[in-house]
Amino acid sequence: MILDGLDEMSVRQDPATIRDNLNKVASLLELLEGFPVLVTSRPHFFASSAERELFYDRLRRPHVFRMGQPDRRVTVDHLRAYADSLNLGQKLNKIKELYDPIGLAGKVLFLEMIKKTLPELPEDHFDELILYNTYVQGSLTRKKELLRDPASAMQDSDLIANLEKLLEMIAIRIHESGEGNVDLQEFVGSSGGAARILWHASRLDSIHQDSDADASARIGSRSLLRRVGSDDDRWLVDFFHRSMKEYFIAKALHRALRSADPFAETRRLLLQVPVQPEILGFFRLLVGHNQDAATVLASLTHSARVGFGHGLLGGGAISLYHAAGGQLAGLEWRSLQLDGAVLVGADLSGCDFQGSTLRGADLSSTDLTGADFRSADLTGANLDVGSSVISLAPDASPRAFFSLTKDCKLGRISFQADGSLKFSIIQLPRTLRWPDNVHLLKEDLVLVTAHSEFLIVDISEGTTTEIAYFRVLSELRSAAVVDQALGLLNEPEYGDSEALLIDIATSEVRWRVPVRVRGGVCSWLTNGILIAAEELLLLLRDDRSGTMGPRDHEAPATAVCVHEDQVILATDDGRETWLSLNSLGKPECTLAVHSGAGTAVTVADGTVLSSGVDGSLAVTARDTNGSPTVVTRVERRLLCTGARVEGMQGEREFDLFVANGADR
Repeated sequence: MILDGLDEMSVRQDPATIRDNLNKVASLLELLEGFPVLVTSRPHFFASSAERELFYDRLRRPHVFRMGQPDRRVTVDHLRAYADSLNLGQKLNKIKELYDPIGLAGKVLFLEMIKKTLPELPEDHFDELILYNTYVQGSLTRKKELLRDPASAMQDSDLIANLEKLLEMIAIRIHESGEGNVDLQEFVGSSGGAARILWHASRLDSIHQDSDADASARIGSRSLLRRVGSDDDRWLVDFFHRSMKEYFIAKALHRALRSADPFAETRRLLLQVPVQPEILGFFRLLVGHNQDAATVLASLTHSARVGFGHGLLGGGAISLYHAAGGQLAGLEWRSLQLDGAVLVGADLSGCDFQGSTLRGADLSSTDLTGADFRSADLTGANLDVGSSVISLAPDASPRAFFSLTKDCKLGRISFQADGSLKFSIIQLPRTLRWPDNVHLLKEDLVLVTAHSEFLIVDISEGTTTEIAYFRVLSELRSAAVVDQALGLLNEPEYGDSEALLIDIATSEVRWRVPVRVRGGVCSWLTNGILIAAEELLLLLRDDRSGTMGPRDHEAPATAVCVHEDQVILATDDGRETWLSLNSLGKPECTLAVHSGAGTAVTVADGTVLSSGVDGSLAVTARDTNGSPTVVTRVERRLLCTGARVEGMQGEREFDLFVANGADR
């Protein structure tokens, strides 16, 4: 027999009602003695540890089991099987590109909500905001009957709106404190009481004197919060997933900008809340390109004058201004305290930042051409564009790739709807000294190789977890993953080289062939290996047959990839050469894509991504006529030609500007 939902026996959740519920359940279980009974409840249901132990004593110490969250891999596999059964695989791929919604599915309720929501998502467009709005509304609507005050005539829409506003307040408090949780009872008490906030109660219910305790318990257990810690005498709560906190902070900022006094309300929040990239992502979707919001945020930015102790105000305001589509290029931003600003990828060309502080600001991938930073303080600013990419590999998600840089930084590159490229860094648990390749073993499982070193990491939680690290003989020259198999090219100091393909699941060798060409670059097929060395292209097949094609281009090949019957070569002079696998000696097309040597090239679904030693990335594909063409090209160097940096504070930053063409 199963008694499901001890915590939902009654609408009210004040201590007296809970004690009454426990007495009823205890009496029922005593009547059912001798029968196997399973009682379910959320954790931390009891008002105190003493009450819990008393309840257990009355039931003669029952067995207590705690249900853990499903493993991330189990969640992904379950969702994948479900999506494939309904032909919704493409939508699931799209969801995986968003800001860690699969992490939400670690909570069983939200796993089911993703499954219910998946068929309803639009085919052409959906984003984090649509997905998270669905989560929030679905969760709160599901609980609305348990959140109502029977004595109140408040409509459900107002009740949910009040709860959302309270969740925004809690998110801000948790984020501001940096402690990862808040004492719910203390928080609502200092804010006027839980009953007043949730039900707009002007006075406590004369019949139920525990209205505030009741409202607090309902908020803590019937919203999007979870109780944390082992202190049963305090009600410490946090959001069940970090992204929900960031979502509600963004909503609070959006609400402030729509208030009767948007300048004052937004200013109050920005003085409390450090603005982070994840918050900006939600804010950008909430606000869109909103000129009214941008105007308020520009005024707030200009109010943060240097020397007046405005703290986080200016940096947060200009970050939100940029997210709301406000123009930065060519405008004056003099003598402002903009510390901690997040302006990734912004066009700051021609901006006047004379005398301003941008300490610790994130200016990565920005255009700083002709900007004026005289007497500005950029100490600790992030001006990083990353070192050269040396390896590229397709991700499991469509139109997404992994990158590996010379300094062993793992990244993800994804194509945006507007044709731009979005970059993100995935921190590796260790740095390999001589990294050379990155490969996707399976969804969320990545292999990084470095000559004789192998590192396998799980990236499913947004941060990496090391699964395995090992070293092999230094005779190994190349390793790659192809069709759930591991390709190894051994090149011993003495004797012939050998290429072999090993099945990862069974460890059986699928094929092995001798290789009598040394050096060059290679790409693996399921039935062979293609080697570009000196002036030759050599295709060695698993049946030991070979095809050789002369290269009529004088520049050496620096990278090569094969996709179906298409061969793409990156060359030392920054070009891409397209050939057919069946006609290696006759190039179809040559494109100029980089200003320096190519460093890596890969292809997925007909889209070719290549990188150059100059730090650039290029996307090429066939046009409507079937001809290879350059789709887009992105520079990864610091763009600061003509920037003025006389008197700039920050020695490292000053040197970096000067080295990339800024005027002293």
